[in-house]
Amino acid sequence: MARMKKATRNQKSTSAPAKRTPPKKTPASAPQSVSASKSVPENPRKRGRPPANDEIRKVPRLEKENEGQPSKVPGGIGAGRCTRSMLANKQNEVINLISGVRNDNQEEPGGPSAKSELLQISLAQQNQKTKTAGPSHEVGVSDSTPLDRILAALNPAIQKVQEDMKIYMAENSRLKEALKAAQAGNKALSMKFNETKLNVSVLIDDGEKLKVTLDHEKALRTAAEELCVELSQEKLDLVDRNTKLKTEHGDIQKERAALERKLRQETEETTAAKKEKEEVTSKLDDEKRKYSVLENSMKQERKNLHDFCSKVTELKSQIKAFQEEKEALQDTCSKVADLKSQAKRLKSQVEALQEQNKVLQESCSKVADLQVQVKE
Repeated sequence: MARMKKATRNQKSTSAPAKRTPPKKTPASAPQSVSASKSVPENPRKRGRPPANDEIRKVPRLEKENEGQPSKVPGGIGAGRCTRSMLANKQNEVINLISGVRNDNQEEPGGPSAKSELLQISLAQQNQKTKTAGPSHEVGVSDSTPLDRILAALNPAIQKVQEDMKIYMAENSRLKEALKAAQAGNKALSMKFNETKLNVSVLIDDGEKLKVTLDHEKALRTAAEELCVELSQEKLDLVDRNTKLKTEHGDIQKERAALERKLRQETEETTAAKKEKEEVTSKLDDEKRKYSVLENSMKQERKNLHDFCSKVTELKSQIKAFQEEKEALQDTCSKVADLKSQAKRLKSQVEALQEQNKVLQESCSKVADLQVQVKE
């Protein structure tokens, strides 16, 4: 019998896994905790809470203290000896029945009253079995050991367990209702939590983007401030350069006006020199014509005008010199044309022209003297 019961107990433990029971709450504190927390009920394994079967198995065993000694069951002294195995088996059967009811946290068709009835029926069947079984033949137990005394000793504990079971079932039904309300609240809270989580993630992304933009704006501001400082410094430098350039421009304009005046004077002088040169050339042409006529006449009168021929030879040498001076004058005219691009050399060239003009005047005076001489 004991082996059969152990096998059935092992089958129950393997087939129906132990279910975790929620922590017991007082009737006053239960609705407050549900309404105040409104969160998902914690998993007992996550916070280190053992399963409910361990709580049930914390019931002290009858023979733990007096192991191997005669039991102290009322009416069992002397004749009422029992072994540890019989009491342990009875206690394990009661614990298995209680744990089977406690582990089933979900609603079944029978409900709490059906479970208590099943418990009572199983206990009655067990009593009948023990009555009909007769005396036990285990070691240490006499043939006259009544199991009724053992059951009578266990009945107060069983009744207490039944009362505890009724309280537990009422508490369990109340906790189930509270759990349903908490789960409904949890669903709403989970939906809100998911929404807030999405909103928070969006806000975090926006915050990161804003942080990046703020850093970029800070960098741009610093760069803009540096550029403003550099531009202000460049502006001051440009103002100084502008003032310097204005002063230099005024000086250049003054120099330009002076150079234009000088150029006008030089152009006037060159035009006068050109006019004089033209006059001289015209006069020279006339003289050449006259000289050709005179030369023809002098050929005829060469013998008589030997002295005049010597003078004419001198005149030729002077005319050659005059031609060289004419070429020099032509060079000076080309230099005068280049005076526009070479304003710096105007002074030296004008002095050279003045000297050449003096020479020309001397030559003109000589030519005039020659003309006078020729006329004579």
